[in-house]
Amino acid sequence: MSCIKVYLSALTLVLSALTLVLSGAPASLAEDNKLLRVVGGRYPTSTYARKHNFPEVGDYKQWEAADKLYIEAGKLDDLGKVKQARDKYVEAIQLYAHDMNFFNNYGLVLLKLHDEIGAETAWRYAISQKKNFWQAQNNLARLLFFQSRLAEAKYMWDRAAQSNPPHEVLQDINTNVALCGEKIKHAK
Repeated sequence: MSCIKVYLSALTLVLSALTLVLSGAPASLAEDNKLLRVVGGRYPTSTYARKHNFPEVGDYKQWEAADKLYIEAGKLDDLGKVKQARDKYVEAIQLYAHDMNFFNNYGLVLLKLHDEIGAETAWRYAISQKKNFWQAQNNLARLLFFQSRLAEAKYMWDRAAQSNPPHEVLQDINTNVALCGEKIKHAK
């Protein structure tokens, strides 16, 4: 059974790279799945569990319980159990709706389930509540880019770049901004 999971993971990566190439992204971006890595949103659970803190809104005990669901959802997502992960994120959000990380990762699993409208809604909500949330801005920009909504994608990546992302991510965001600019210029 694990061979099938490995095969499906490899197939997913190949399809993602093919999507990049067909979108007109330069080969250097398609290599190592760079565009997807930067805007993929969430690090693997093993290095992720406590990367965020209590948002200082609402009840700490509720957040703590919801955070456990959030971490469990991330583990389910890592195992490829995306529908179960989605359900755990919903539980976390219902218990504590003030942590925008919950909405960001909820958007990611919705996108994996091909619910682009739901993912966009989750990310736009997270951004409306947390103005400098570069992760959600980055994820939304990726979705907009692949929907050929290039001006919106460029705008969102510009916002992400101004939202203080880590230096290595900022470099890749700037590359994505330039890529959008080039595609927009060639479309005219």
